[in-house]
Amino acid sequence: MRVEIYESPTKANRYLFVPAGTDISNLATSLRTEFDQGKVIKVKDLQPGEKLTAIDVDAALDALSKNGYYLAETQIRFRESEWGPT
Repeated sequence: MRVEIYESPTKANRYLFVPAGTDISNLATSLRTEFDQGKVIKVKDLQPGEKLTAIDVDAALDALSKNGYYLAETQIRFRESEWGPT
């Protein structure tokens, strides 16, 4: 699944994953308020079973399918090297 990853401008190490092309103005008010001024830091294809340090990809894909978004709070900051090429 191709996703856009937004970084919270107000909370450190908090990221919102949404299917690519999603209009975040349709999300819950609390998410809209937090991420409306955020920026897309990465567009990434997530694959079932994929291993990433910062998130459980299968849990993210499940939440994306059920809720239309995945909210990640990590102890590390995402870097380009973490994601590799898109």
